[in-house]
Amino acid sequence: MSGGGKKDREEIPIAKEGPRRGAIRRTRMIQGMAYAVGAGHSVCRRRGPKDWESLCLNLPLGTPAEHDDVKKSEDMAFKDIDGFSHEDLYLVAGRGVVWHGNGKAWRRIPFPSNMLLESVCCAGDGYVYIGAQSGTLFRGRADHWEMIHRGDMSLPFKDIVWHADRLWCTSDYGLWTVGQNKLKAVEDLPSEIKVCAGNLSAADGVMLMGGAHGAAFHDGQKWRLIFNQYQMEKSLEQS
Repeated sequence: MSGGGKKDREEIPIAKEGPRRGAIRRTRMIQGMAYAVGAGHSVCRRRGPKDWESLCLNLPLGTPAEHDDVKKSEDMAFKDIDGFSHEDLYLVAGRGVVWHGNGKAWRRIPFPSNMLLESVCCAGDGYVYIGAQSGTLFRGRADHWEMIHRGDMSLPFKDIVWHADRLWCTSDYGLWTVGQNKLKAVEDLPSEIKVCAGNLSAADGVMLMGGAHGAAFHDGQKWRLIFNQYQMEKSLEQS
């Protein structure tokens, strides 16, 4: 064998019954297992190496005509997944499409908006938070939901996570937290940290933030920079 050595690449099998029915849009760790969701009502989780379990269950496969229809196809393309457990999962897609799963079946639940949905977080306060278009934020659980912030931004929140007893939301435009049912920008970020906004991931008491211009993490008390593109470029110019 020549070249750079062995490459580890694991394909998720595609079939009508799953685990993958279309392109994967998002992956998420839930209780130590990797979940993946995407187009065509795709939902699956990784039980081990090359062992993907379909969770499509009773989710409609959709007709060829529905897949060709832009709106209907969008409503079947899951954008995000999260859960309080493997038996208490939430999926979001399209315009106000929310599904709840108990590990055995999925149920589409009523949602009070037809906004485009982007992200979901099953938070430590017992609520589910859903990020919609323009940075709008909903809070609820099961069949009861309320809008807690109507956004006016051009981008939705890419990620919503629970960390250090707070909800955090991010996009390429910055970082926000939620307190007393109000969304507020994190103003005290050092400039070298602020440019790292883009995506969030939280686990084991640490929250990682990474974007086009760098990466940093919050250890529960303060921010620590991993790298900053501008500082690296400046350092190279001076060397």
